[in-house]
Amino acid sequence: MDGLNIDSKEYLRAAGLHQFNIHDQESYLPATLVYSLLAQVSKREQIENLGSFFSEYLKFNRLSDWGQMILSTPNLLTSLEIGVRFNHVLCTHQRAEFHIKDTTSSYLWSYDDNQAYGKEQVDYTNLLYAIDGIRIGVGSNWSPLEIHTICADLPDLDRFLPHGAKTIIRTNQEKSGIVFETSLLSTSMPGKPQVNYEYSDQELSIRNKIYCLLDAWCGGSLPVIDVIAEMGSMSRVTLYRKLHHEGTSYMDIVDNWRFVKALKLLNVQDRPSSIKEVSQMLKYSNPSNFERSFKRWTGTTPARFRDSILR
Repeated sequence: MDGLNIDSKEYLRAAGLHQFNIHDQESYLPATLVYSLLAQVSKREQIENLGSFFSEYLKFNRLSDWGQMILSTPNLLTSLEIGVRFNHVLCTHQRAEFHIKDTTSSYLWSYDDNQAYGKEQVDYTNLLYAIDGIRIGVGSNWSPLEIHTICADLPDLDRFLPHGAKTIIRTNQEKSGIVFETSLLSTSMPGKPQVNYEYSDQELSIRNKIYCLLDAWCGGSLPVIDVIAEMGSMSRVTLYRKLHHEGTSYMDIVDNWRFVKALKLLNVQDRPSSIKEVSQMLKYSNPSNFERSFKRWTGTTPARFRDSILR
């Protein structure tokens, strides 16, 4: 947004993202709100393609710990296999796949949600990240054999391809991604070796996705279930059904989220939070409600619990 010289707060509020912590790279944000933000900026600022506009910032090695994990693998083959295995860590609504077919290989992805408004901006960005990620290993002048996209067009793509590149562009596809030479799979990656991965290879359940949204939420009060359903591009009835299938409910999730977060906040050794501060962080209307909940969870008051830990 800084490159546009505009007030980003206006767009964040219009998209609904002002209620989330967008500065923490580990936070999860609802894809539908991100789509809305990018679509509004593109339309109102008359920028056909934001991926092209912000290309200097869209570098794979800036993708926090996830990007570093991919670059730490011994070769491109392992990078792509790990990328598919942990793709849900970066985008919970996206499914990646990797295929080897004789002399060509492909890295493709699809989206779980049906919303189209603004998605083309995200897809273009994903393509630039994928190309940049492979170029880190094989060289900056490399270009894919083919580029697939769900979009109807990829404006200004030529500026990201070497002069004379014979890359085939396939638009309006069911899946997006790149096709490249299988011989590149043995290319060494430049990151420092990393043996242990901190991420789970299990895709996030609906319950855990809601936990992630609550962790990033910074609005005055917690969102009601209708808001959560809208963020997930589903009806409230569908969300109820999915949570029932997982053996839980939205009220149970909120209650458990508050309990776990309260224990962490009260267990801070260097600067213990006051009961009022913890109550506010958990979005209770007043400290008394928090204290009643905590006693229901543990059988004691939050003050006594904190004191017992800090002795």
